Amino acid sequence: MIDEALMTAEDYARIKYDLPEGGRWTELFAGRVVSLQPPDEMHGNIVLNLSKAMAATYQSNPQPLGMACFDVSILVRRNPDSLLSPAMSYFSNEMGFAPVDEIYTERKPRLVCEIASTNDRRKNIAERVLAYLGCGIEVVWVVDPFDKCCHVYQVDQRPYQLSEQETLDGGSVVADFRIPVANLFAEPSWWK
Repeated sequence: MIDEALMTAEDYARIKYDLPEGGRWTELFAGRVVSLQPPDEMHGNIVLNLSKAMAATYQSNPQPLGMACFDVSILVRRNPDSLLSPAMSYFSNEMGFAPVDEIYTERKPRLVCEIASTNDRRKNIAERVLAYLGCGIEVVWVVDPFDKCCHVYQVDQRPYQLSEQETLDGGSVVADFRIPVANLFAEPSWWK
């Protein structure tokens, strides 16, 4: 953790690009800048596979109901401020598209996906899930590359886990989205 006085989301937005690596692997948690470990290769594969599955969903629907955004910082709490950057966020069309040219958005996606690929991401995943659900995000997926499973958290429902043999779907948030959990962990065919 970088030792600084408590910051607001606006303060963080002003200094982010002055941080090491342009603030690429940082977030604001409870008013403090937190450095995360860079994601590993499996994390990248999961993001690639998830983005391909989302793209296929959009292409099969002439009127997509929303848009997936990757590595968008979301304001999940004020006083002290917290900005979290999930691997993927799904914004519905009625909410408007999250601005891609801004450091963070106050708009809440309907769904976020976290990838528990590094120790620091795994260590505080429960706190992250609670922050997402607490700020009004309906669904949180947590993909676990070590156990090869996906945990699904929803407001006012019991969480559940999907194994590699099961299929992750978008439920009422992304109605046409489906991907076998095993496909999330597949290496790209061009990689071999």
